Amino acid sequence: MSENLEVLEALSQWQKAQKAAVLATVISAWGSAPRRPGSQMAIREDGHIVGSVSGGCVEGDVIAQALEMMDATPEASPAATAVRQADYGVSDASAWAVGLACGGQIRVHLHIPPAGFADQTLVAMAETGVAEVALDLGDAADPVTVTYAAPLRLLILGGVHIAQALVALAPTVGLSPTIIDPRGGFASPERFPGVPLLTDWPDQAVEAFGIDARTAVVALTHDDKLDDPALIAAFASPAFYIGALGSRRTQEKRRDRMLTAGVSPADYARLHGPIGLDIGATNPSEIAVAILAEIVATLRGKA
Repeated sequence: MSENLEVLEALSQWQKAQKAAVLATVISAWGSAPRRPGSQMAIREDGHIVGSVSGGCVEGDVIAQALEMMDATPEASPAATAVRQADYGVSDASAWAVGLACGGQIRVHLHIPPAGFADQTLVAMAETGVAEVALDLGDAADPVTVTYAAPLRLLILGGVHIAQALVALAPTVGLSPTIIDPRGGFASPERFPGVPLLTDWPDQAVEAFGIDARTAVVALTHDDKLDDPALIAAFASPAFYIGALGSRRTQEKRRDRMLTAGVSPADYARLHGPIGLDIGATNPSEIAVAILAEIVATLRGKA
């Protein structure tokens, strides 16, 4: 689940329970700030929080300001509105006071969202996959648009041991996993409890899944009959990441097969293989970490 989606869903529950809440949003950032513009945190009337606006260095002050806002609005209800902004930075003398010890600066917008704000945004996301919300900054300032997007998806070909580690770790970086494997002994609820399983032949399963630009595809079976049809389908899709397990020699043979099957050299160049960042990984959990690190690097535009 994406972080902002988690914040929205928590806010939705609180609003339905008639709990006052403040939504804090990073609206600008400079230097080495730990969170990007658009990062959000929801603060409930009892101080409970979901999400974050920094690496933890300013959250305490943001929470205090949010509680002050709600206390100053005794009639605070889902219909109440209040707005304020707070700037946080750091100097050498104040690095360990309220500020950003990393050396960056952020501006945080706080407001008490109106009734139905969370549910209306969630409905828009369900219909289109993306919802854009304009935050009114007050004082005649131009609104800031925050984009909420559906979770990133991870399509894993092969219900192997590495896949078991991947599905456990993927949600921690916002990836929602699905397993494709026509082999019943591999793709079973016992091996992957609670994970969506597609047991059709890979090319059919990929078509049914519907790869989009928010999908990462990982091929792990080491079986050409299974990997190749899914990879060919992935190369024809807008997937933001495509990776395949195998040695460099295996990758060379795969390239020959893909080009013979009609995959263009430019499309094949999108493949990450051998898969994962080179961190010296040897066991399934370490390999899963390497794969996820490479997926995140690709998502963030890092070579």
